[in-house]
Amino acid sequence: MNRPMMVAPESRKHPVPAGSARENAAGDLAVMFGALSVVAFWAFGVGVLLGLGALVVAAVARDRARATQEPIPVEAVLGVLAALAGITAGVLFLAAVLPNL
Repeated sequence: MNRPMMVAPESRKHPVPAGSARENAAGDLAVMFGALSVVAFWAFGVGVLLGLGALVVAAVARDRARATQEPIPVEAVLGVLAALAGITAGVLFLAAVLPNL
């Protein structure tokens, strides 16, 4: 049985439009790392490390937005807020647990 060859859609031949999902991947990654830091605060420092990673990725998203004269993505701000919550919870958890080990 002969199948016709698949042809790439027209959208792949053009550059990524402004405001697309691929353009703000760093902001999305910051939110993901920040949320994971909140969830993993109890894992002996993993939440703190994920929170620090979220802060770094959010800074990258902010720098990319400033380089193109665009506003800072909301996802980057949410990533920072989630990261700060995860880091705070992780540090408080470590402060409560480490003296009892």
